[in-house]
Amino acid sequence: MTSVTVRFASSNEGVLLHNLAQASGKWEITEMDWTFDPYPYWLVAEIDSVPVGCVQAIPGVPFGHIEYLCVAPTLSPKAKAIVARDLCERARENCRKVGAQFVSFTLQPYSEDWERVLENRGAGVWFEGGTTMIMRA
Repeated sequence: MTSVTVRFASSNEGVLLHNLAQASGKWEITEMDWTFDPYPYWLVAEIDSVPVGCVQAIPGVPFGHIEYLCVAPTLSPKAKAIVARDLCERARENCRKVGAQFVSFTLQPYSEDWERVLENRGAGVWFEGGTTMIMRA
């Protein structure tokens, strides 16, 4: 059984998150300055003290939001599923602690694995046809 530890990203791990995002091949914003302090909004998953995944958890009331799941592509399919599940559960827990009654997720076209993890945890489609957009703050 794969043993995964999920923890908050520490203040000096923005570049680590960038590296995990790049390695996952899922998304990248090249103009972003990754030297920010990710605590307490990012979680990191480790196997044998090696970072293998991350996710952003945005607590709120009554909704929390979970985004940007990244899992190392070098893991076995089973290990990937365990890492994604554990990151999702910890992110949900963090949102619940501040009073979130629901958590929402934006699914991208490439996220069938993430969608399956969420469905297995009890999530359902809230509405279809949404598009996630991004712009500089």
